[in-house]
Amino acid sequence: MSLSFSFSRRVRIVLAAGVLALLMACILPGMLQHDSVLQIRVAQAGAPLPDGFFVYQQLTAQGIHIKSITPADDALVIHFDSDAQNQAAQRLLRHLLPQGFVFV
Repeated sequence: MSLSFSFSRRVRIVLAAGVLALLMACILPGMLQHDSVLQIRVAQAGAPLPDGFFVYQQLTAQGIHIKSITPADDALVIHFDSDAQNQAAQRLLRHLLPQGFVFV
């Protein structure tokens, strides 16, 4: 009887460790993923945001990879894979967009 109890306890421990390992394998990559985010805001209330499609076209034409562009509240939020792409996009957009936009 003692042998079967210890076997089932070992099986439960191994199964619990396996489940924990699977959870870590699924959750950990999402936690380690680093997005670089750029927000474009208008300096004056009531002014329109730049068109997201125009921004996308201009950045991709220069080889800057964009993960996503979404309007949120009073900003246009752009996600990049790296900080270097974020900085390159800021330089280009400061040149392309008229004055009155704030980059955060």
